[in-house]
Amino acid sequence: MEFRCIQECSQFCIEREYYPTKKFGKIGVLILPEEKDRIKQLAEINGLRITILPRIGTSKEDNSGPTKILAYQLMGTERNGNTCPFLDKETTVRSPHGGLPCKIYDKRPLACMTYPLIELNPLTLDQKC
Repeated sequence: MEFRCIQECSQFCIEREYYPTKKFGKIGVLILPEEKDRIKQLAEINGLRITILPRIGTSKEDNSGPTKILAYQLMGTERNGNTCPFLDKETTVRSPHGGLPCKIYDKRPLACMTYPLIELNPLTLDQKC
């Protein structure tokens, strides 16, 4: 399977999806537990305030809060949930495809590294790419 970067390729970092429905709001970037502290540290280095919330958890009892968090989500900076806090909106330098650069590109979360892969079985790429 092949994909090509599209014009304004940073749109993935700007426009978040509602999941599972609009009622629940927009979903953040998946952050694995072992990535959480590193992402917080990168935010601090870049002088950014970020919000990381639990995304997937397990519990031992029905109707109780999670006892173990399996994944977190890095939330967007805008009130509507859009725009990754690490997207450099203030630069005049653009990617070869016109997108805005990522401040932590070389240290970005695994979910960002694997994009546009959105599903393994069956292998599915984001239709925007």
